[in-house]
Amino acid sequence: MPTFNSGLLIAFIGGVFTSTIESIGDYYTCARIAGAVPPPPSAVNRGILIEGIDCIIAASVGAGFGVTSCSQNIGAISLTKARIFVIKAVGSRRVVLVAGILMMIFGCFNKFSTLMVTIPDPIVGASFIVLFGVLAAVGASNLQYVDLNSTRNMVVFGISLFMGFALPIWTQQNEAIFKQGDGNGKQVLLALLGNSMFMACFTALVLDNVILGTDHERGILSWRELTKEHLDDKENFSLRTYDLPFGMSKIKSWSWARYIPFSPTFKEDKCGPCTKSKGIESIGEEVDIILSDNCGHV
Repeated sequence: MPTFNSGLLIAFIGGVFTSTIESIGDYYTCARIAGAVPPPPSAVNRGILIEGIDCIIAASVGAGFGVTSCSQNIGAISLTKARIFVIKAVGSRRVVLVAGILMMIFGCFNKFSTLMVTIPDPIVGASFIVLFGVLAAVGASNLQYVDLNSTRNMVVFGISLFMGFALPIWTQQNEAIFKQGDGNGKQVLLALLGNSMFMACFTALVLDNVILGTDHERGILSWRELTKEHLDDKENFSLRTYDLPFGMSKIKSWSWARYIPFSPTFKEDKCGPCTKSKGIESIGEEVDIILSDNCGHV
């Protein structure tokens, strides 16, 4: 009879949570490398939804692995810089589409898989060094909008990085400490503490929300300003990048589609990105008033 394993369940939940955070970072990194406007919430929601559906399909057919965004491919975009002529420095989605079709076709032929296996390991290793090196550099470059002169940010970044590197290794070397506890509880702790990405992400989330900090320190204001600059440059940047390849005219005619979180026409109820600001004098100090161009709320 099937048995329920709480440790395995927690491990899967931790894996899904970590993969979701990684995918969101991949979306923003890919847009940055390709030179596109940062993805809107609807595009992020749609990407996470499709990844979840893909994982369900993979599990139902016994594939044995999840389907999520691939960070290595983002590194490949930065190297190849596949471009289209309409927008400058944009990775073409047609290239990815054709590559996916080729993988589906060649995946049905064992001879092609055999050919891939014959690639020498040093060549594969060298390509990984370049891909992951560029990817790590691009990921670190996202911190350029964060105030790294702030002690708060250095504490959050440093401790999160240390926990991601050190704690999983310590857990693997000291598994005997957890043997005295409950079997399921032991598996839960080992699954969480042994996951580098989860520990780094969880530590960063906790510290960033526990330690007080301003939007300026976190770089949120700079991200908003960057988004505004992209949207103002309508000649080279457009949110139409994230439209569906077909059926957009029909979707735009549906008024109820704006309430669906993964719809391309989704509109948030809260105020949109800040587009105007001005300073006023109040009690001898200058304060900023953020005006939204969508609703006019202050």
